[in-house]
Amino acid sequence: LLSSIWGGNLHMGLFLSADESLATAQRRVKAHMARRAGLEPGRRVFEAACGVGATARYLVGNHPVTAL
Repeated sequence: LLSSIWGGNLHMGLFLSADESLATAQRRVKAHMARRAGLEPGRRVFEAACGVGATARYLVGNHPVTAL
């Protein structure tokens, strides 16, 4: 159900315009959170009770971190 409605994400996005897609805005908010977290190579991230783990999968795929 989550994947069909929200694309596997429980959070909203960070929109730059009213006509931007939800998926684009969701990717932007993940990138924003990663920048604010100051992730460095080798860091470990822990995502608990946060839906289907989309943010953890994003971080592992786009940053040099390990998800627990």
